[in-house]
Amino acid sequence: MLNRSLLNDARNAFDRFLLREAETIAARVPEAIAARVVELHAVAVRHLAAGEGLTGWEMTPSALLLQREGLQILAKAARLQSADGDANGAGSADESLPPAFAALARVTGAVPPPHAVETMTSLMAGASLEWAALAPDELMAFRLRVDECVRWLRGVVDPRTPRRIRFVRSMRIAAALVATALVLGWGVTSLLSSKNIALHRPVSTSGVWPLSPSSKDGSGAVNGIVESTHGVHTVPGTFAWIRVDLQESFRVSSVKIYNRGEESFQDEGLPLILETSQDGIIYKLVETKTTHFSQSSPWQASLDGARVRYVRIRNARPTYIALSEIEIYGRR
Repeated sequence: MLNRSLLNDARNAFDRFLLREAETIAARVPEAIAARVVELHAVAVRHLAAGEGLTGWEMTPSALLLQREGLQILAKAARLQSADGDANGAGSADESLPPAFAALARVTGAVPPPHAVETMTSLMAGASLEWAALAPDELMAFRLRVDECVRWLRGVVDPRTPRRIRFVRSMRIAAALVATALVLGWGVTSLLSSKNIALHRPVSTSGVWPLSPSSKDGSGAVNGIVESTHGVHTVPGTFAWIRVDLQESFRVSSVKIYNRGEESFQDEGLPLILETSQDGIIYKLVETKTTHFSQSSPWQASLDGARVRYVRIRNARPTYIALSEIEIYGRR
């Protein structure tokens, strides 16, 4: 039962999106009446917009007069469109609003606000001086009820022709298709694109220089921050190495290595050797870096989707390694 209810709700929502009911209503209105509805709707909207532009309780009596005129004209348009009148006769602009609201509710099936008849009766009977004599709170409360009636009646009248409705429907479908394509494209890109899989992974080194301000466990090399100094610094005078353990095998697309921030020391570790391994024992040479690299121009090496668990950077001569950040991009 619940599934059937959800299915009906979904079907109704889809029909509303495609404007099927609006097209059905518009198609049964003769052209002469449809043209008159468009004309009346435009005049009513101008009156209502002028009323909405008058703010504050001092201007509310004038706003209510404009809203009353706009509602009368809009009510006539609604009755014409609902086939409860003709282009020249029924529903004249000076008819009383309460019976007009009741008739529209009966013909269209749209449920007006519960206070609509009472509010429209007061609106038709009132005058500017009477409204001005009301307390500000009472006057503004009355205006809010009138505004609610205006919103309801504007929802009842749809001046669009069948051709216009079909155009709007095609635009909605096109927009929905574009949005769907964008979402699918984003999803596929997210699934297939590489991310920095080195972030916060375990790091081991040949030994951390005790005087370095960086963390002693080497984690500064994979903390996601390109430090102004360095994230890891090994002991000088050795065949040093730094290794990142990805903890499982990944298809690695590239490695990006940021040099230390102190420019005068950036080349002291060269040449550097980049290697990868699956077991941490046998390593495969990826690239040897012999030229300058920095933080603004990091060392980037392509691995073309090779299966990797360990990434190691080591010296080719006895010196040290000082780096700011190591980024490894790939996916499972």
